[in-house]
Amino acid sequence: YFFFTMTFWIFDAMFSAVFAFPMERSIILKERASGSYHLSAYFLAKTTSEAPTLLSLPIIFVTISYWLANINSSFLLFLASTGITLLSVGAGE
Repeated sequence: YFFFTMTFWIFDAMFSAVFAFPMERSIILKERASGSYHLSAYFLAKTTSEAPTLLSLPIIFVTISYWLANINSSFLLFLASTGITLLSVGAGE
């Protein structure tokens, strides 16, 4: 359960970030050349604005699938696996 769940959510976040950057590349280069903002400001703004969407789907998925799969009835283990999933999604982005 955990291997496939983590693999799916990491690749989902990674591919959405990889495919979004080439579309925004020309805009980023133009705005950086004009001195509008630094690349770190762009990255932080993009990461912060996409975080609710990026993290809500794994939370919903883990909440439903963890209890349906009947992995363990411990609520602390559920919270730990949800936290690890969210950390993995954040690292995958």
